[in-house]
Amino acid sequence: MCGLAGFFVGCELAESCKKSAISCESIKRNYASPFRNWDSRASVRSAPQRQLGDSETLFPSELVPITNHPLFGRKYEHLRSVICNLELLRFLDFTTKLEMVVVNDATAKVALGLFPFVLDDEAQLDAHRIYVDEAYHSLFSFQMAQNVRIRLGLNNCFELPQPAFLRRTNALVSGLDSQLRREYAKLFFVIISEMLITSTLNEARSYSGVDEGIRKLMSDHSSDEYRHHIFYRQLLEQIWPQIDIDTKEFFLSNLESFTAAYLRPDKKSLVKEMLFAGLQRDDAEQIFDETYVPDVVRSYDLACTQEIRTVLADLAHNTDGLSRELVLGISTGHTENISN
Repeated sequence: MCGLAGFFVGCELAESCKKSAISCESIKRNYASPFRNWDSRASVRSAPQRQLGDSETLFPSELVPITNHPLFGRKYEHLRSVICNLELLRFLDFTTKLEMVVVNDATAKVALGLFPFVLDDEAQLDAHRIYVDEAYHSLFSFQMAQNVRIRLGLNNCFELPQPAFLRRTNALVSGLDSQLRREYAKLFFVIISEMLITSTLNEARSYSGVDEGIRKLMSDHSSDEYRHHIFYRQLLEQIWPQIDIDTKEFFLSNLESFTAAYLRPDKKSLVKEMLFAGLQRDDAEQIFDETYVPDVVRSYDLACTQEIRTVLADLAHNTDGLSRELVLGISTGHTENISN
């Protein structure tokens, strides 16, 4: 069982294995593959290696809100380009580790049938394609980051902290009481991040101040992630009826923690960048705290998570056993937040 049918014929656990009780036909929910043209359109198949352009500032200040703080403008305007370029490095590092450490870990388990749910054969094939895509995204982000470090002369003198999303998800997952619940938690985070990243990439590449090589890299990534977005939304809809009620309640009641892990500003990394660039610590702390005030962060979270909350509210509404308050909280964005 559990993806190894034939190896354990006569296993004493066979009768109780969750997969054995699931009718494959009953869970086929008209899955429509977004990967029909993957062999010709995936960036790993069709896009050339991207190179940095000639821009002095590689990343636009519109994507670096701390540079718009009045204190930054008064005292540190001469460091604007430095801060923006350091933010690009962090963006590339974030992408590399998101894809390699988190997304592909869960995607591999989906592709190999290691979760106790059944998928359409075509969906499982698409999970293999996503695994290849994400490995390539990690590769080209890491390679571009190396090129940026060479351009900026930062090869051995600036190390980024572990991205906040890893610290946050590890904290959320480590306290769970079973291996299966921990694996589901990581999968839920991947579903959320994959449904959010498309809009992030589209926004980032639209500004005029993005270096041309970086813009093309983001365009390659975005075109792939559009397909991933569709896949993971359908995956959520396919697996929801197969998940036990306790796991559903855990996911829904902690939705804000899952989204916050991905969306909330990374103070540790941002302050380190400012200090490295030459800001005084008190100024760096003040600029961060006054840029990312709670109301601004909360509004951004709600705007970014509207689709995922709509999908989950619909699924929760049609699930017996969930409390009315929990279903209402999903649609309004007022679920319990257990981590920052």
